[in-house]
Amino acid sequence: MHNLIRCAIAVLTFFTATALFTANSAPAGATALCWNTGCTGVNPQSSGCSSNGGSTVRWRYWSHNNLPTDDYGLELRRSSGCDAQWARFIRDDCEWLKNNGYYLKLRADLWTPYGWYHHATYYKDVGYSCDTRVYTSMIGQSSARYAACYIRYENGQRPNPAGVPDEQWECLDWYYT
Repeated sequence: MHNLIRCAIAVLTFFTATALFTANSAPAGATALCWNTGCTGVNPQSSGCSSNGGSTVRWRYWSHNNLPTDDYGLELRRSSGCDAQWARFIRDDCEWLKNNGYYLKLRADLWTPYGWYHHATYYKDVGYSCDTRVYTSMIGQSSARYAACYIRYENGQRPNPAGVPDEQWECLDWYYT
């Protein structure tokens, strides 16, 4: 029994040390401040991840005033330099926001032997802001799937985003890492 406990402690110590020393720091030569799980909860702009291999991997743009445009939309962004993802909401016209507020959501699920398991969710209250690019914090995790979503609310009726059922959010297709 003591050998089994010692073996379990040794394995746990090894994996903990490996995670602390490898998963949370950027690879040599990278300019970003974080890597993979070390990016979870971090701002993609101030960490350097947005400019370090940041690209759009899923998107939905819609028209405004019956004109097709990519100036309004939802994006799931990924940084290859940080191995992390975030959601971004885009718009460039304050008039379009009149009486409409938005929440942005990034969701990550992990694959387990039992199927997909909800891992983390970040929300951002876009509100009535005229900022042209609004984004969530990042989630960094391998062997995961990610979705960027939004929900609209009217006349200042801000719901608690964590209490809004998944089926009421408008989401992009899953992105798998």
